[in-house]
Amino acid sequence: MNKTVSSKLYCALVSIFVLGNATIFLPKEAGGGGAFLGLTLSFLIGFILLPILRNFNHTNLFSKKTGKIVAVFLCLFALICATNSAADFSLVANKKILSSENYFIFSLIFSALVFFLLRAKKQVIFKISLVFLVLIIFSQLVLFLLSGNQFNLNNLKGLGFSGTLSGLLFFFAKCIAPMLLLPFIIKMEKSTPKGIALGMLFGFLLILLPLLQVILIFGFPYSASLDFAFLSVLDTVSLGLKFSRLEGLAYIIFFFGSLIKCAVCLICAKEILNLAFKKQIKRLPLVLSIILFIVIIFSQTVVKFSALLNWVITIFALTFILAAVLLKSHTHFQCKTR
Repeated sequence: MNKTVSSKLYCALVSIFVLGNATIFLPKEAGGGGAFLGLTLSFLIGFILLPILRNFNHTNLFSKKTGKIVAVFLCLFALICATNSAADFSLVANKKILSSENYFIFSLIFSALVFFLLRAKKQVIFKISLVFLVLIIFSQLVLFLLSGNQFNLNNLKGLGFSGTLSGLLFFFAKCIAPMLLLPFIIKMEKSTPKGIALGMLFGFLLILLPLLQVILIFGFPYSASLDFAFLSVLDTVSLGLKFSRLEGLAYIIFFFGSLIKCAVCLICAKEILNLAFKKQIKRLPLVLSIILFIVIIFSQTVVKFSALLNWVITIFALTFILAAVLLKSHTHFQCKTR
């Protein structure tokens, strides 16, 4: 990626990446009454971590003798994040969109699209993200405004602190922790900090809007009992007599978010291995796509361990942050002693 990337392209990639699979199970796994606070706190942590993303130097990371071990660690982290996103969306596809006989074809198409993005230039995924972001913003605004006549402000009385920690874990694992992979696809230039910050802000709003919509219509107790509350809300939304089933727009949001999340995570895994082994591994995109295909096929099993995956992703992220801080301190100390 030799050309300078504008902040709007960085914004688009980050916001879709952050959105990812975060709205699929809202608010069931997002902390109930503490979902809003958990969401806000997780993104505040994300903004605190921005300097790590901005100043990250992967050259030092892989230059030591332990470089290949670090690469395997980060590659595994990227694969787990991709697995989390793919399994979440494929569960929706399996239960709500496709019959069992068509599910294999869907898995193949999804993996093929990721394979295409893995082989494409990085500039391609930035531009695709921008197009997807426009579609998602339009879809969410339409859905929110059309359901305005059903809003009940009394449902907001369920807001509170109960479940804040589980909400924080949920949103940190789904949205913030995977962002630590982004330096492997984002080039550090003047437009980067602004693009990442705007992307996080847009991502926050894109998650907040459907969460608010669900709560204003269903309230906390009932919405938390639903597997796919956002889809259930859209069953009640109509546009005149001819357009009464608008949940297709939610599928667009779920699909694009999960696709970009998976593709970017696997692109980062590819970049990590290429950097660590100092060569381009030609068959790596195919291998990673096949792994993703297998994950999607067995997604129902994977999703059963969703809570465990959130903990694993969080532990990976905290370990990486600690290592990055220690590495920076060590490098700074060496510079001073010299």
